[in-house]
Amino acid sequence: MKAAGALYPCGLTGLEQILLDMADGLYVQNDLSNDIWNRAQALLTMLQIMDVIIVSGFYNLVSAMLNVAKTRLEVGEENLPDHFHGKE
Repeated sequence: MKAAGALYPCGLTGLEQILLDMADGLYVQNDLSNDIWNRAQALLTMLQIMDVIIVSGFYNLVSAMLNVAKTRLEVGEENLPDHFHGKE
């Protein structure tokens, strides 16, 4: 599964790929497909899987709060470069 417009980097390790797939699944569907779950179980302990789910949820919570509060970047800080957003 890929998030809309996601560009997967080449050469990811199996661990890196499953972490990326888990983050995408949790962000897009708030769920993990059976395929992602099974691959995660093959590479991670149950505690590590729960850590990924919890960190993903916390990130979404903080992001939503900052967006709703219309939080601006600190002076001198820049947005991510366009290539992070699939723009070139």
